[in-house]
Amino acid sequence: MSDSVLRHSDATTSVAPTLWDLMKEHTASLLATVVLTAFAVIGSIYHQRRKLALIVNRDGLTGFYTQHKFTSEAKRLIAKSPNGYYVILAMDIDNFKYINEFFGYENGSKVLCTVGESIKGFCEKGTAVARPSADNFLILTRKDMIDGKFQLAKDHSGDIFAALKNLLGDMYNITFSVGLYEVSDKNLDLNFMIDCANMARYLGKGTADTTIHKFSPEMDTLRISNNDIVANMAKALDDQEFILLYQPKINLSTGELVGAEALVRWMRHGKMIPPDKFIPLFERNGFIKHLDYYVLDKACAFVATHPDAPKISVNLSGVTIMQSGFDRRILNIIDQHGIAHSQIDLEITETAFVEQFEESLGRIQNLRSKGITISMDDFGAGISSLSRLKNMPIDILKIDRAFIVDSIGNPRGGHIIKCVVQMAQKLNMETVAEGIETRAQEEFLHNLCCDVGQGYYFNRPLPENEFIKLLNQ
Repeated sequence: MSDSVLRHSDATTSVAPTLWDLMKEHTASLLATVVLTAFAVIGSIYHQRRKLALIVNRDGLTGFYTQHKFTSEAKRLIAKSPNGYYVILAMDIDNFKYINEFFGYENGSKVLCTVGESIKGFCEKGTAVARPSADNFLILTRKDMIDGKFQLAKDHSGDIFAALKNLLGDMYNITFSVGLYEVSDKNLDLNFMIDCANMARYLGKGTADTTIHKFSPEMDTLRISNNDIVANMAKALDDQEFILLYQPKINLSTGELVGAEALVRWMRHGKMIPPDKFIPLFERNGFIKHLDYYVLDKACAFVATHPDAPKISVNLSGVTIMQSGFDRRILNIIDQHGIAHSQIDLEITETAFVEQFEESLGRIQNLRSKGITISMDDFGAGISSLSRLKNMPIDILKIDRAFIVDSIGNPRGGHIIKCVVQMAQKLNMETVAEGIETRAQEEFLHNLCCDVGQGYYFNRPLPENEFIKLLNQ
């Protein structure tokens, strides 16, 4: 082979790059691309984690902690402080649901923001604040700050109330319920401390003032009793410790027994636990829906075995009527006992109607279409929405006992009840007066043309065997 050919062959071979040559040539750019891509991915992950942390740790409306974040932050602060240095406050706005109902949810959110801004005004370093839900606030603050700065619950002065009046007007006075727990033993479980503050807040609602209510030894006794009730509620239902009493309803014109209300009591270890000891607890923890269906089942069984029984009224809580498909379950229970739908009346409190109106309207209308009557219970005890009354699926209006008692001897009160009875008649509703205890009350309501009365004047709530004797008379 000639030298020229060899030289040409060598030149051709030397020009062709190998894979190794390409890798060496582009390593820098490849590495830069990989590094930039990695930084972009890491940055995106970091950004998403920050957004997630904000959602998990911060309330979107006020910017306060969520309860989860509040718990961890409060634990950290308490651990570094001496006993008695901190207190936990649990606070809510009284009747906040009515603010949403009558002023609108947008104004309700503005009220929460206004209260939040006021709380921020006295927050100092070492203070933690959370908005766990709705109008509920949790505050961990120094004990010495309570008397000096925390005035939300004590009066109606200051910038916060001026701002609230701008939102709600002069006619609506906003008040707060506040419970306080003093951290005397920082080694106790923080959730226990929060529960104690919430219990003090809840019990404080039953008082006339709006001061701060401190958790006390008496409240601790009640807490233990409540925990015992909650721990045993499911077993008590399985063991049928809940019994029914029947309180007769009397036609005020004829004196005829025309119905009865089924009232639940808890018989435990031979002693009766009154309903005000367990019903509020069950409504707060949701167990009330199981009890409601249990009572309905027992009432239907009674009607099935006593064909001559009058219409039986059963109470339904607002918790129950918020359950999806509750109307189908009620119909199933009645049908399983083979009784007519018209033999059952469902009593729903006025407040439940107002709070759950939109959500429950269709389901209640379905029950009425099947022949079940619907009573509005405790009318006059809450904030009655007359504008909505015309659209509510109601057959019977039950006038609250306190409303009646306050009207006896009061001409204006008498006129109001008379107007309520006449209004019900115009709307084709029957009227039932609750809690009649004296002849004077019975005559007062009879003269106002109220249809039906119920109360100790006629009969106390009767055990099933005594109620059967009354029917046989």
